[in-house]
Amino acid sequence: MSAHSIRAAGALAFALVASAAAPSAAQQAPTHDDLVYAVVGGTSLELDLYLPASGKAPYPLLVFVHGGAWISGSKDTPPFLGLPLLQQGFAVASIDYRLTSQAGQYGSEPVVFPAQIHDVKGALRWLRANAWKYNLDPQRFAAWGPSAGGHLSALAGLTGGEPALEGAVGGNLGWSSSLRCWVDYFGPSDILFMNEDVTTPPGSSIDHDAPDSPESRLVGWDEPGQGCGDIKAHLDDPTAPYPALVATGVSASTISWGSPGDAPGFIAHGELDTSVPHQQSVKLHAHLQATGVASSLTLVPNAGHGVLGASTNAAAQAFLAAHMLPQEAAYLPALSTLQPKPALGATLGLNVAGMPGSTLWQVFRGAAAASPFALPLVGELVLDLGQPIAKLAQGGFPLGNPIAQPAVAIPLDPALHGTTHVLQAVVLAGPLARVTNGLTVFVQ
Repeated sequence: MSAHSIRAAGALAFALVASAAAPSAAQQAPTHDDLVYAVVGGTSLELDLYLPASGKAPYPLLVFVHGGAWISGSKDTPPFLGLPLLQQGFAVASIDYRLTSQAGQYGSEPVVFPAQIHDVKGALRWLRANAWKYNLDPQRFAAWGPSAGGHLSALAGLTGGEPALEGAVGGNLGWSSSLRCWVDYFGPSDILFMNEDVTTPPGSSIDHDAPDSPESRLVGWDEPGQGCGDIKAHLDDPTAPYPALVATGVSASTISWGSPGDAPGFIAHGELDTSVPHQQSVKLHAHLQATGVASSLTLVPNAGHGVLGASTNAAAQAFLAAHMLPQEAAYLPALSTLQPKPALGATLGLNVAGMPGSTLWQVFRGAAAASPFALPLVGELVLDLGQPIAKLAQGGFPLGNPIAQPAVAIPLDPALHGTTHVLQAVVLAGPLARVTNGLTVFVQ
């Protein structure tokens, strides 16, 4: 096998691993197939959209960005990492983007960076512009990808609103391409300096400095005598085309981006990866910590470039759910006035306050937590979630008034005599559930 073939085989390794997905995921058919989100040089760019069978619309959306070293891959490979989230009420979109192996297939349009990120952002804008049609929540978009897809997911998350990488693919320029969060599975982060991050063991199956490496092809310097190694040898060379090539390599590197307020990320990498050095993820995480972007890093022992295992996948899914699904927050204003010791059978009058636009209130009773935990600038959650919690009443806010006054009865249960309880009201406002008031009640 030639050196070129060996490197190409290493670059395509993830595409082969991805085909070994669980059968249930592989059999899942898109709800909407081959949706055209842009036309570039006369050729369509498409995506597949999977909608959940259950869940509350509008749905949070996970955009899955396939891997393949920016050389291969397709939206048609089932996005098996993301499909389990359909059971949690997520929608999932699997997108195509221009590959460096497709020169000439998009007319005169380039297939080197920043084509790939322009396409990803074009898909995000199209999905937001058409969110109304598919019951998607435009405020809750996330991305997840492996390898090259991890690189593009992180790059999209760290460059929301960045004009230099936005492009105009597909139009819809009045819509944002930003993300709420992102997941990067073993993606490159420092395009020009991947060889420097190789450790032995495990070593590397790819010479990243060579002209035919995936990274050299990404920046468009892949003829004999060229490559990322040649670019590094001319970092300070003012002669064309080196300044432009250096700028492209820097712009394509996720470690070049990130500032406080950017979308948080979940980064995972196998320690035995011989295609993308795991130090690339270590470097990205350290960079984000230094620049004030929330991120986590999971290094998986004995894992290579591909499957990271069920526990890592579950952690990534939990990360997405935590940032994309409704979460409870709590604060305890004094919104109600009660007798200090209501008797069994007494009816209590509560004032439940919501925000304008609130749609539903619910009142719960439970035991006071032994160690309430505080939420910054908000207050304490005081129900003991390890004990039985009863929902006493629920209703709406009449005529749009954000104040409700439910009547809640203390049950005629002798077991309640002399006990202390906490009443809390949960108010639903749009996609958020918020505990808006709580009262400690001692029952005579």
